[in-house]
Amino acid sequence: MASGNGIAKRWRELHGAQSWNGLLDPLDLDLRKSIISYGELAQATYDGFNNERRSPHAGACMHSYDELLSKSGAAAAGHYKVTKFIYATSGLPLPDAFLFLPLAELRDAWCRESNFMGYVAVATDEGAAALGRRDIVVAWRGTIRPLEWSNDVDVTPVPAGPVLGSKAGSYPLALVHRGFLSLYTSSKPSSKFNQKSARDQVFEEVKRLMELYKNEEKSITVTGHSLGAALSMISSVDMAAAGLNVSPAGSTTQQPPCPVTAVVFACPNVGNFFFKSAFGSFKELRALHVRNFGDVVPLFPALTYVDVSSAALSLTASRSPFLKWDPANVAAAHNLELYLHGVAGEQGSAGGFKLEVERDVALVNKGTDALKYEYPVPANWWVTQHRCMVKNAKGHADFPPQHALDLNQKPLAPASTEDGRAAGGGAQVRGRNLTRNQMSNKRKRGVWPHTPALPHLPDEVVFEILLKLPVKSLVRFKSVSKAWHAVISDPFFVRAQLKHSASRMECDPSFLISPHTLDRVIPGEMWPTTFSNQLRFYEWHQGGDSKATFVHGKDFGAEFGVVHDFAYCDGLVLAPTETKLYLFNPSTRDSFTLPNSSRHSSQQERRGCHSVAGLGLDPRTGNYKVVRSFFRLRDCHRKMCHVGMEVFTVGGGGGGWTEILPDPPYPVQMWQTAVTVKGFLFWHLDNKSYREQQQPPCAVQCEWIAGYIGPRTP
Repeated sequence: MASGNGIAKRWRELHGAQSWNGLLDPLDLDLRKSIISYGELAQATYDGFNNERRSPHAGACMHSYDELLSKSGAAAAGHYKVTKFIYATSGLPLPDAFLFLPLAELRDAWCRESNFMGYVAVATDEGAAALGRRDIVVAWRGTIRPLEWSNDVDVTPVPAGPVLGSKAGSYPLALVHRGFLSLYTSSKPSSKFNQKSARDQVFEEVKRLMELYKNEEKSITVTGHSLGAALSMISSVDMAAAGLNVSPAGSTTQQPPCPVTAVVFACPNVGNFFFKSAFGSFKELRALHVRNFGDVVPLFPALTYVDVSSAALSLTASRSPFLKWDPANVAAAHNLELYLHGVAGEQGSAGGFKLEVERDVALVNKGTDALKYEYPVPANWWVTQHRCMVKNAKGHADFPPQHALDLNQKPLAPASTEDGRAAGGGAQVRGRNLTRNQMSNKRKRGVWPHTPALPHLPDEVVFEILLKLPVKSLVRFKSVSKAWHAVISDPFFVRAQLKHSASRMECDPSFLISPHTLDRVIPGEMWPTTFSNQLRFYEWHQGGDSKATFVHGKDFGAEFGVVHDFAYCDGLVLAPTETKLYLFNPSTRDSFTLPNSSRHSSQQERRGCHSVAGLGLDPRTGNYKVVRSFFRLRDCHRKMCHVGMEVFTVGGGGGGWTEILPDPPYPVQMWQTAVTVKGFLFWHLDNKSYREQQQPPCAVQCEWIAGYIGPRTP
């Protein structure tokens, strides 16, 4: 860590003893250096992470404890030594941006349930002298794909009690992000790396180091970027609540509880206001949040969630003369190396940009393309040597065995002989031991090992090819392989494909949807009503004769019902009838009948309140949702109806409708159908007539003025 006597003497102040008052604008030079150093320790979790999906070690750390910091280029490498790797899993389904696992086709994957998620390090003797104390660092890894995870992860708030210790009772309304908490607290007995949760791994190592250095002055610093920042906030309050910062019994010197400080970058909102209050109630706990203008991640999630940090350092890295700033490049605005470049030159309210810390600007392009072209630095230049490939005993390029990458972990599989058989007489296939008899049976069935390997295309090429295919082809190609199925089903790919399709809308045909109707009169009704038992889909090309060509029809079966206004979203069609709701995908000709709801009745239609439904995409979860009104009561005198609302999540797993409370605050006019736009429903609340009031004649106005003022005095 770049320091000097300034940091060693002022470390408590720099660690937030006064909540960084007076240090952020203008940004104190020692604090600037300290933030960059912790940012580089967080960056090491990215640089050492194996994100090569074809590697059987995808999701592991590529380096040993001794090599991680030095090979990542962290300036503080000589001041810290890594003592433990942190591995995480989750009890919830999480996107690849959280847990990056090897391809399903790989037979000898190191682990299919856990990921390297960070490390614990401690200051060396040299580092302790430079820092002024023995600093214990917990560094958490962020997301691999930086932004799309925000739409894919479960943002449900859950009670924060598990990380608040004895203060949980004082803050019963404190809530925390469910996805982040699951990653922090989950364990899996089936994973040799997560017999214990990430939380338990961190606790054990921090306790060990606190005991080892119990007679020294200490600090606990937690750092991370993006997802790693969220885990830093949760783990820091958890350690403070559990009293890990209290010196163990038996120390020769009376040490007060050491400070626990989180230095986080681009941190999403972790909890609600009550969680923020609980966070601030711990005397020795502080959090400094570094955020960059243009980065959207610190704004996510929005509803009910807030920034929990004690203080915030706001950057405007776009002021840097080194950057070719593009507001649309939100991934660059979120990049950690660009953040550290911003910290090095931020001038606060004075404006402008000046590098106060000598830091190589080429690091900005380490994992993005943000430097101006006048600087001869290639984009995304940080590539692990030979993509982790080495020569094996036969002189062929191959991935090295896991124990060669992590000297502190035992080999994950028995050593193999030349013919590929394990020393025990069997073979390793997808984590299972096959006996010779089982292998023989598989050969007879032709399943393995005689299936020839297909040439492997890079993931980026496969993604671009699939992106350009029509939807009905993608449905068929899901069966090609598990990897393709995963790509096509990924919500990020779905949104990219929809965006790509929209860009071709001018040349692509459009669908026209029309009910096949007949007019009948229901006994007791005063007017004919449109009935239908079939929807017909037509293809229409703009230009030319503009004729619509019949493509196919969709029957409702035996049901005849009143057809209400359709709702549309991303090419899907929601067709409400009097008794049912139908969801169609005209491109694939698939359909889905939504289940009935006890709150909805067809008789409501004749009580003056048309039931309407809207279809939209929930940007938080990536799920399509149907929202529908239902009749509550009627105000005949005012000709108004009071309605309730309910929502159904398509593919949400719950299987039923959920009532939305409270009800809309205003009644709606009778006998009107709401307009639905992208899932939002709009009603007219009231009709009022206005008429323009004529002004009085000018002569009358002048006479009135004259009479009011009175005669002029000579």
